[in-house]
Amino acid sequence: MKFAALAFAAIGVIAIGSLLFVVLIPGFLCDNTLIEEVLSPDGKMKAVVFRRECGSSGDYATQVSIVPASTGLPSGVGNIFIANTNDGAAPRSHTAGPAVKVQWRDKTFLVLSHHPDARVFLSKPLIGDIGVGYHQTGPRG
Repeated sequence: MKFAALAFAAIGVIAIGSLLFVVLIPGFLCDNTLIEEVLSPDGKMKAVVFRRECGSSGDYATQVSIVPASTGLPSGVGNIFIANTNDGAAPRSHTAGPAVKVQWRDKTFLVLSHHPDARVFLSKPLIGDIGVGYHQTGPRG
């Protein structure tokens, strides 16, 4: 009887510990690969375009974050833009995800271009004091 209770408690601790590990450390199986960094005109911020791959054989995501210029490659998800090729509907770039181009209009506004058939999961129009405009380029499939 004591053994069964102890075994049940051990299984519960392992299950709860595993769940907490997955919840508290999001993206622990993911890898970010730098594609491009583009400094803002005043040199204080930068747009970081990167590929995020999380170990599955699914579609690679191209992501974009706006961060201070002194910051390295983000370890998490993009903070302004996330898209994939929509199972090949949008052309794949050399990094396997959809091509994304970024260009600063001025120190407070970034223009981001992507294919119209890309599956967009996140497209924020504002991060802090920086506005983001989105432009679709290329023919629809």
